Amino acid sequence: DCYYGYANTETAPGHSTIGTGAYTDGHGIGSNEWWDLARNKERPVTSVEDERYALVGLPTGAKNTPGASPRNLLASTVGDELRLDTVGASQVYGVSLKDRAAILPAGATANGAFWIDPASGRFITSTYYMPQLPDWAEAFDDGPRIAQALEEAQAPANTTNFYNVAGGTGAAVSYELDFAKALIIGASLGK
Repeated sequence: DCYYGYANTETAPGHSTIGTGAYTDGHGIGSNEWWDLARNKERPVTSVEDERYALVGLPTGAKNTPGASPRNLLASTVGDELRLDTVGASQVYGVSLKDRAAILPAGATANGAFWIDPASGRFITSTYYMPQLPDWAEAFDDGPRIAQALEEAQAPANTTNFYNVAGGTGAAVSYELDFAKALIIGASLGK
């Protein structure tokens, strides 16, 4: 029995509420995107968009969009409190298919957050967390798993948008879990 005490059930506010225990008026994420004329007069900014950081791990030739961070999240998450309580000894990572789902629940002090580039399916991050992808993440992205996920999703040949064809399938969940396993091994989590 999990109930929200508010009407706005978009994903970014929901991830923030689950991660922080606060509602929108406490965590500051009121929507998936909104107008912030001080930051962009051409289009709305997303809940995790942060032009101060670059995306890391994009495939060569990919469209470079603004980076991402928990800049707009005003409350601490369970992960933030864990890092605070252990004086930074605990490791906290966010993994999801979307940036907001990886970043917002993990919080401002997370060791990293990884999500996919929607077109290629490669896991990426932001310079907010690290200057480049770790070797284990590069190896995962360069391995056969993207092609396997597309095959499992019964995607047509020459698919140019991983998320649109595989994102809503069980293949994407398996793919995401395999990346999480690679993260556990690669970052030596649990030691």
